[in-house]
Amino acid sequence: MSNTEIFQIKLTNKECVDILEDFYWGTKKICPYCNSENYSFRATSKSEINIYHCNNCNTDYTVLVNTIFQNTKLPLTKWFEAILITTRITEKISARYLAHKIFVTKDTALRVIKNIEKFDAKEKFIQRLEKIIERKG
Repeated sequence: MSNTEIFQIKLTNKECVDILEDFYWGTKKICPYCNSENYSFRATSKSEINIYHCNNCNTDYTVLVNTIFQNTKLPLTKWFEAILITTRITEKISARYLAHKIFVTKDTALRVIKNIEKFDAKEKFIQRLEKIIERKG
């Protein structure tokens, strides 16, 4: 995979959500608040993010809870591009460079970089993401 290819993600936001659900949960939708697997699907028409309701602690949650993506307004496709860029370029990435690559402001890019630095499972996630991108072509 060349450098120009790794920055072009042809995924939808919904596909990104599905990738995150598979990465974090696999087949079990686990409540991040009480670790219960007893949930109901909460259908929403506005969001591309699946919302689940825990039947044990009576809270709603998504796959984004307790991750670097929590409370973000940035599309997940841009997050995925930023993760690829910041991990696959050997030198330190400037906020201006990332902002230019993913079409956001410098301040947004800086927040994204700081959050990506906190991402513990980054390498494992990158490997899975690259396989999905290769399959998708």
